[in-house]
Amino acid sequence: GLAACERPAPTAPIEEPSSPTAQVPASQQASERGAMDRLARRLALALADPAFRAGLRTELAASPFAEHKVHLQRLLQREDRRLLKEVARLSSSSEEAVEQDTRESIPLEMYFPVPAHRAEWAGGPNVLVASARTDREAPVAYDIRGRRQVLSPDRPPETPVLAVVPVETDF
Repeated sequence: GLAACERPAPTAPIEEPSSPTAQVPASQQASERGAMDRLARRLALALADPAFRAGLRTELAASPFAEHKVHLQRLLQREDRRLLKEVARLSSSSEEAVEQDTRESIPLEMYFPVPAHRAEWAGGPNVLVASARTDREAPVAYDIRGRRQVLSPDRPPETPVLAVVPVETDF
């Protein structure tokens, strides 16, 4: 689902020697990937709350960046960590656990990579939050109940997918 964004190559191929992924030890990649996955699940659980969904939709819509992308860690830290606190509360997590995952993961951006999903999602509960570290990786997605599913890396699902992926935007 994340492979279908408007640009041909949203992240660098892992075979390139200059790729950040290629230079990171496997254990660190696994740790960063775990943090991304936990953040995606916590965001999905938080999206069960109508007020949180409405606020996040407003944040995404207001983004001046291509595809309405937002820098996830910066968003969570703004306004005295208001959204981080909400994500923690709504996902039944501690603020410290959410904070640790934001520090442990690589810089992340969040957006709807499929243009039809971006246009379709009006802030309702029919949404998935998915994370993937590379283009060829099958995204791991969560619904608002926290149920996990693995998406096709080649074909987006019908349900709108909010992607949590490594930063590629110059914020």
